[in-house]
Amino acid sequence: MSILDKIVSHKKEELKTTKSEITLSSLKSKIKDLGATRSFREAIQRNEGSPVNLIAELKKASPSKGLIREDFNVDEIVSLYDKKAVSAMSVLTEQHYFSGNLEFLNKARQRTEKPLLRKDFIIDDYQVYEARANNADALLLIAAALDKSHLEDLYGLAAELSLDCLVEVHNLKELDSVLDSGVEIVGINNRDLKTLDITLGTTFNLLKDMPKGRIVVSESGISTRTDVERIESAGVDAILVGTTIMKSADMGSKIDELLGKS
Repeated sequence: MSILDKIVSHKKEELKTTKSEITLSSLKSKIKDLGATRSFREAIQRNEGSPVNLIAELKKASPSKGLIREDFNVDEIVSLYDKKAVSAMSVLTEQHYFSGNLEFLNKARQRTEKPLLRKDFIIDDYQVYEARANNADALLLIAAALDKSHLEDLYGLAAELSLDCLVEVHNLKELDSVLDSGVEIVGINNRDLKTLDITLGTTFNLLKDMPKGRIVVSESGISTRTDVERIESAGVDAILVGTTIMKSADMGSKIDELLGKS
């Protein structure tokens, strides 16, 4: 069983409890009182001649790294990101494996007007409503965790709730499937879900089959200014960086370094 299989299995059990504690009707009621979402799509789409955009992630822990940042203060991190050249923020809300929390989204919204991406393992309509009710502007859908029709259903529901979707792929088969489904924002994860090995070559290889007009985000394994320059030169719209920033003693300086502003 891969780590993704384990996480999805745990998520299914967790959802049974969550649904019994907070009803879907209460989430829908909460959504009615919320203002408009911010456009994640517009924030990360790269204009001709402009540098690659940065989606900075709030990531306390991961299955591969364990605890990444012990001094994890959501308010302070979001305030820092807000002051830097960060186009959007990714907020991990998965609790068991990543030490995330839905409440991090609400805390982040109080500190920034930049778009917020809910980073989790979305497998149920309930979670889409949950994301919107907790101030997300976009959410992650992982192609490897969903069959095509299920992904399309979740994608359609997100659109109805004015949420953008970052749809993550790891190989050509997944890419072909999501392109066929009309996905606009494609995330290329450089991590192999079976071995957990990372190579930026995954981004460059899949870009060869990416049609024009799609917004592309490169994820995982981006740690140096050279990495960013290579990805930028390839025409990618945005990079999603979590661990590299989170493990840095000076997160602000690390962001500046990655973006060539230091």
